[in-house]
Amino acid sequence: ATGWALFCAARAAGAGPATGYAAALLYAGHSLMPGGMSVNTELLFAPFTTAAMALAIYAAIRPDARPGWGRLCAMGLLMGWALLIKPVAVAEGCLAFALLVAAPWWHGSLSLARVLGFAVAYALLCALPTLGFGVIYAAMGELDAYLDGTFYAPFRYAQGAAGGEAVWRIAGTMATLLWPLLLALAGVVLGRGQRLRVIGLLWFLAATLAV
Repeated sequence: ATGWALFCAARAAGAGPATGYAAALLYAGHSLMPGGMSVNTELLFAPFTTAAMALAIYAAIRPDARPGWGRLCAMGLLMGWALLIKPVAVAEGCLAFALLVAAPWWHGSLSLARVLGFAVAYALLCALPTLGFGVIYAAMGELDAYLDGTFYAPFRYAQGAAGGEAVWRIAGTMATLLWPLLLALAGVVLGRGQRLRVIGLLWFLAATLAV
């Protein structure tokens, strides 16, 4: 699912079919960890964030195509399910919304009032799945467990991975993903399509911030 979403994102950015297929295949191949790993949260929310980004990229590349409520609702709910799985998806969620409204607003096809209305609706849609499950857990008398697993645990994990250990983890991950990083660098330097390169770099920075 993430591979097809990447294909659609690349095509929405103006890339050829080969670039989309390459993105999908590279993602699938490098989603596997050498030591073996069970399905984790990143693999589970990636289809939702990538699909939302594909919808946003279409609006960013075609600034004259005024964003509608249908696209906004689809993006908000997709990001909402991603945030339910893990709150770190918020970085990509913010980038997706910025891509959706920035270019149309800059070119005058989207008013500031409509942008603000979109922002409120998008935030509510993103929060809806998490709030909905919170109500269910509260009704079961397990709200503390829900809050701990959804919000507190990731912060404890981040604190435990800080300092020197984080440096080694980052270095190990970069070594594991050396080839896609080098290919991405080559794409930035040699690739065609400035918009595609800019969006790719912004997406990379947002995902890095989430990590």
